[in-house]
Amino acid sequence: MKWIILSFALIFSAPIFSKSPSIRHAYLTWKDYTAKSITINIHSLQSDTISVTLYDKETQVYHIQSKGKLFLKGISPRYLHHIPVHNLDPDSLYKIVIRIPDSTSTKTIKFKTLPESSVGLRLAFGGDWETCDNGEQIAKVIAYRHPHALIMGGDYPRFVESIHDYQKWDEWLDMIETHIIKKDGCSIPMILAIGNHDVFGAYDQPRMNAPFFNNYFKQSSYKRNYFAKTLGKDIVLFILDSGHTAEHGGEQTKWLAKMLERHKDKRIKLAVYHVPIYPSVRFSKETLLFKTADLFFQLTGEDWKSEILISKQTRAAKKHWAPLFDKYNLTCGFEHHEHCLKRTKLIKNGAIHENGTLYLGDGALGPCYQHTPIQTFINDYFAKTIGFINFFWLVEIREDHIRYRAVGSHGRTVDEYIQPLGVKL
Repeated sequence: MKWIILSFALIFSAPIFSKSPSIRHAYLTWKDYTAKSITINIHSLQSDTISVTLYDKETQVYHIQSKGKLFLKGISPRYLHHIPVHNLDPDSLYKIVIRIPDSTSTKTIKFKTLPESSVGLRLAFGGDWETCDNGEQIAKVIAYRHPHALIMGGDYPRFVESIHDYQKWDEWLDMIETHIIKKDGCSIPMILAIGNHDVFGAYDQPRMNAPFFNNYFKQSSYKRNYFAKTLGKDIVLFILDSGHTAEHGGEQTKWLAKMLERHKDKRIKLAVYHVPIYPSVRFSKETLLFKTADLFFQLTGEDWKSEILISKQTRAAKKHWAPLFDKYNLTCGFEHHEHCLKRTKLIKNGAIHENGTLYLGDGALGPCYQHTPIQTFINDYFAKTIGFINFFWLVEIREDHIRYRAVGSHGRTVDEYIQPLGVKL
C-alpha cells in the first residue's frame, strides 16, 4: 500500500518539480505564398531559444536558432516563435524537428506545401469552433477528408474575456494539434479570420484588444486583421475583419477595392469573414416583420433589441463590401456567427441573379449554443438552411466547376452544390 501511495505521489509531483524546458504548442500558418513557404508557430516554456530544422525526406534544407518573444509575462510565461520558411518546392512533403537546446524536449511535425495548380485543391471552411465534445469529433472528420488547408471564420475558444483566460486558448490549440492530422501524419496549415469572441469587447476595438489572435497567428506582414492569400494560380482568398478591430469602411474598403482590382482576372475569388451579410438567424434588411418588431421594442422601451435583429456589422458589410463583391463577381462569400448551416441562391445587388455570388455559412463547427435559421421563412434567397448541426464546408476545385459539400460531425454530407466555372481552369 505504501508503494502505491509513493508511486502516485511521484507521478503527480513530477511536473511540478520538473525543470526541463518544453514545447507547449507547434502549428502551421502562412505568412507568404502558400505553394513555396510555410510559417511555423511555436510556444516554448522556460527557454526563450529553440532550434528548428526542416528536412526534405532525410536531407536538411533549413536550420535556425530562434529567440522567442515573451508573452503572458507574470501570468503563465511563454515564448512565441513565428518562423517563415521560403523557397520550398510546391506539393512536397517536409518534416520539421523542433528542439530545445541542451534538453531532450523535441517535437516533430510533417506537412505538405500546396500545389501551384488550383485544380484538385481540397479546402475545409468553417468557424465558431469551441472546445466541446462535438468540436473534437468534427476535427477528426475534417482530418479524415484530408484537405490541403483549413480556413476559419472566427470565434475560437469562447468566453475569453481577459489575458488570464489563456488556458482556453491552450485547450483549443491542443484540440487542433491533436486531431487536425491527416492519415499520412501531416498537419493541416490554417488560415484564420477574426471574430467577436477573439476580441476583448467584441466590436469596434483597437487591435491591441485581440492579444491572443494577434500574437498566436502570424499571417501577414501588416499589423491588421485583413489580408489576401493566393491558393494555386487561380484562387485568391480575402480574409476580412467584420468590424472587430477595423471598420468595414475606410481603409479596409479601400484595401479590398484595390485587391479585387489587382486580382480581377483570377477565376475564383473567395471571401471569409465572421458577421454575415445574409444572416440565417438575424435580419439582413428592414422587412415589414422587422419594422413591426422594431416598433414594438420602441414602445416597450427595449429599442436596444432592434440592434440584435439587424446587427450594425451586417448593415456595414452590406453598404461597403457587397457592392464590391457584385462589381468584381466574387465567387463565394463564407459567412459565420449565426451557428447554422446556410446556402443562399446566387445573389447580386441584393436579389437572386444567375451571375451572382454564392454565400455559405453560418459558422457551426462546434458552438455550444445553436439556433434555428428563422430567416429561411422570410427571405426567398435562401436555398438551404439547417439548425442545430455541427458541420464544415468541404470545397473541391475541379477544371470546370467547384463542388461544395457540407459535412456533418457524423461524417456524412448534408448538403451539396456544384458551381460551374464556365471555361476550364
